[in-house]
Amino acid sequence: MFSGVYCPSVTLIDDSGAIDYPAMAAHIDRLAESELNGVLFFGSIGEFFSFATEEKAEFLKFAVKQAAGRFQVLAGVSAVRLGEVLENIAGASVIVIVNPQFLSQIKHLHKPFDTLTTSWTPCLPTF
Repeated sequence: MFSGVYCPSVTLIDDSGAIDYPAMAAHIDRLAESELNGVLFFGSIGEFFSFATEEKAEFLKFAVKQAAGRFQVLAGVSAVRLGEVLENIAGASVIVIVNPQFLSQIKHLHKPFDTLTTSWTPCLPTF
């Protein structure tokens, strides 16, 4: 399922701190022109906790539409609450999740991933 070149993307914002959709459309088009195989939005570079669930869901739908099949959209769906993780999934080819940072006991580390992989249909690769 994976071959080629994948990269994370920054999230461009306007002066008010909101996602700059026109700038992101141009950015996504430039990424597509570079013939990448996939792009990760809302990865672990900070954005996954910088935007509300609704903002991330709206943007991921936008990114999938703007990419228009030219590359795989990988959705960073990390959040502190599992319910928010599930709400963040928006039609991406692949999701990427970081384990909640506050889970310090090893025996509990798998629980968010178990819930996610059994709750999400279709169950596509989760990293």
